[in-house]
Amino acid sequence: MPKPAKEPEDILPMLAFIVMTTVEALEKAYGMEVFEAIKTVQPGYAFGSVYTSLERLGWQGYLETELGDPEPVRGGRAKKYYKLSEAGKKVLAVTRKTIADAGRVAKPVLVLTPALALGGKGKRLG
Repeated sequence: MPKPAKEPEDILPMLAFIVMTTVEALEKAYGMEVFEAIKTVQPGYAFGSVYTSLERLGWQGYLETELGDPEPVRGGRAKKYYKLSEAGKKVLAVTRKTIADAGRVAKPVLVLTPALALGGKGKRLG
């Protein structure tokens, strides 16, 4: 009897991966803190993109949220803190493995691509 097909694992899109990695590094962080950390290494992202990604990752169950104490500086509003859920840790590990696997095949693919584009008349492999 054949083995049942394994459910495909999710992998994160680039911004979600960056956001999740940042939350993991900070352990527990609020939106602006995540954005500021990302901005130092990837300045092209807008706050709205990062915040939307945080919210989406929460809806997907990859991040857990916790409200802090209300702050007078914030008009009595509380900060929402994010941390990785167990599902988030799993999807982050799967994404990292996928990236590592892709890195292992990238070099052979790059070597083969020009040879294949030239109909096999390019650089000799081996």
